[in-house]
Formats: sequence, C-alpha cells, structure tokens
Amino acid sequence: MLTDYHPYLLKISVQQEIIKQDGWQHPMHKAIELKLIEEANCCCLALFVNGFDTNRRWNLHEQIIPSLTVKYRDEETNQKRTKIYSFGMRFYVVGATDHKRFDHLYYYEVSPSEFKIGTRTELGIRYATRCRTKTRRDKEQRIMRDVFGKKKLPKCRYRQSRNWVLRHAF
Repeated sequence: MLTDYHPYLLKISVQQEIIKQDGWQHPMHKAIELKLIEEANCCCLALFVNGFDTNRRWNLHEQIIPSLTVKYRDEETNQKRTKIYSFGMRFYVVGATDHKRFDHLYYYEVSPSEFKIGTRTELGIRYATRCRTKTRRDKEQRIMRDVFGKKKLPKCRYRQSRNWVLRHAF
C-alpha cells in the first residue's frame, strides 16, 4: 500500500507546477514531461516520454473562483472602505477511473526503468493519517467510562491513564 509520504513518490501540483509553467518536466529524468494540449474543444494534460506521445491523458477542469469582498475601516480617515480581491481560476485534473477532481498528480518510480503517473485513486495511494474511526473512538470512550466512571481528571493525568488503559484493554 502506498501512502502520500512514500520516499519514491513525487507530488505534482496541477495549479502551481503545470498550469503556471505551461507543463511539467521531471527534475531528474528530463525525458518525462507533462504538456498542456487542446483536442476536441477540451484542454487536457498529456504524458510524453522521450518526446513521444504515450496516449495517456487527463482532462482538465477549471473552476471560476468568485471575488472576495473585504470591508475594513481606514486607520487614517476612520472611514469604512471596501476592497475586492479577485482570485481568478482554479484548475483540477479529472481522474480517468472515477471522474473525480484532483489537485495533484503523482509520479511513482517503481524501478529505475519503470514509472507510473496518475491520480491518487489510479495509483492506489492512501493518505497517511493517525485519525481513529468512529467505532474505534466509541469503543475507547466506553472503556474509559467503565474504568474511570464520570469523575473528571486533569488533562495530563487523563491522557496518561487513557493511554495505559487503552494499551492494556485491546
């Protein structure tokens, strides 16, 4: 299972690295590049290896971000002012298998001669997280309620005893 902190995984930002720079080229292997191309009234990203098209494509989705209006009081004149910030467009890649929008593509080097490029779901990448599921949290709360009852412990004392109880309960 791949996580997003894998050492051979390179995260490619669609907005920052591809759209603003008109394409992406691998920092070490200059033969691997992603280019913006237009075909059939649709803009997409195409993968090129050694200058040849590999027919691997990801459609681009653009989202218009509405302007943000901020009201503030001018310090010198003490008058109310309004400032409008316009952020423009946001670009996403549409996944080939699930048709979801993604901010990043991932480059995964399987071996020195083999690589994969795709979205998080296409490569099977999972986010590395320490969050517990709801059932796990409920089970922990039941155990803590059984052990301590309803009495309140100080935060640090609660954390120490909680860890000890949970370590020995499962």
